[in-house]
Amino acid sequence: MRELKLGLTDIPERRYLYVMQDDQGSGSCWYEYNIETKVKTHIPDRGLAGFITGLRLHEFSSRFGKKWKLDILMDAGHPYAIRTGVETVFARGVVLSLREIDSPEVLQGALTICVKPSADNPKVVYGSVFITNTSQRIKYEWDKEAPLVPIIRNLQSILGNGEFATDESIHDEEDESSPAERNYAPPAGNRGSGQANESTIKELKRVALSELGWATGPGVLDTDRLNGHCASLHQGRMINDLTQPEAVRYRSTLLALKV
Repeated sequence: MRELKLGLTDIPERRYLYVMQDDQGSGSCWYEYNIETKVKTHIPDRGLAGFITGLRLHEFSSRFGKKWKLDILMDAGHPYAIRTGVETVFARGVVLSLREIDSPEVLQGALTICVKPSADNPKVVYGSVFITNTSQRIKYEWDKEAPLVPIIRNLQSILGNGEFATDESIHDEEDESSPAERNYAPPAGNRGSGQANESTIKELKRVALSELGWATGPGVLDTDRLNGHCASLHQGRMINDLTQPEAVRYRSTLLALKV
């Protein structure tokens, strides 16, 4: 059991950290936001060490259309949530890192989530994950095409907090990914190597087999079961219209996965 601290303490309300480079050039990439005063307080530290207690997805409407926010919930001596746009470079780095951890004990152990500003793009913040109290960084393969929501859903099955929520209190869009950021590729030193398409197919295959309980041996996917699963997965969650290109591509990809 984790140590229980008694005595005088802060009010145990969750502290929210947002991700964005300080436009004043301080180099800080975390900030807290006071919704009443609309004041940002930038934090110079580069890492948050603690235990990831869950991942939470929020769907909301922005000026860019329907968007997703990701909350990375952490116990770091105080309850924290790192809130960021799902399609940001930071979120992609952290989620792809967590996907590479194949041991539940490590995933549920002490981890440090770190931020680093891009030197050549003031809108970009890199995300990385370390094993706490070590210099061991979780290496991952950069893949800008990997579907993050299915990866997050799979991580939720281990970490918890698998609900999808509509949160009208989300106030900030400044850490939302712009078209320029979505097409941004980190320098070689900040990404892995390998075939992105193979990684994407592998992830879709793993999620499909895991969620539907299909065997990993030779076989043919049940089309009716697959379509029903996709309808359940997408309706009110990822996308509402199964005729949208995203849904068609998702179903087509899964139908092609005959192991």
